[in-house]
Amino acid sequence: MFDGTAKINLAKPESPYNMTPLGAPFHISPEMYQYHGRGHLSYISYDIYAFGMLLWVLCEGTGTARPEVYKDLETIEAMQEVVVKGVVPNRLPVVSDACWELMSRCWDERESLQMEHLVTKLKLIYEACMSEINEK
Repeated sequence: MFDGTAKINLAKPESPYNMTPLGAPFHISPEMYQYHGRGHLSYISYDIYAFGMLLWVLCEGTGTARPEVYKDLETIEAMQEVVVKGVVPNRLPVVSDACWELMSRCWDERESLQMEHLVTKLKLIYEACMSEINEK
């Protein structure tokens, strides 16, 4: 959608570069770095990318850790450099294949994915997890 609004507002285009409690924000997509402030509207790919990062944070579990690949990046400029090069978090040991595939697709295919597809996949992952828990 190219109507100027972030559909789920994970990556708000008004002030995306503010430092977070974890340091330089790692949820900003390469497109947002490229287009923000240059007269471009918000793109759904901003949110899809941010959704993948949010999913990584949720799977990490503490809410206080940065992905290892971003650990030493202390400035927005340093973060931008690696994100634009395509550096994404490494897989966490606790992440299922299905969940890792979903995260990876959010980062790699963000410009062609729709949020409805991600929600459907996330529901399937949840159902599989619940089924596994109930079997134990």
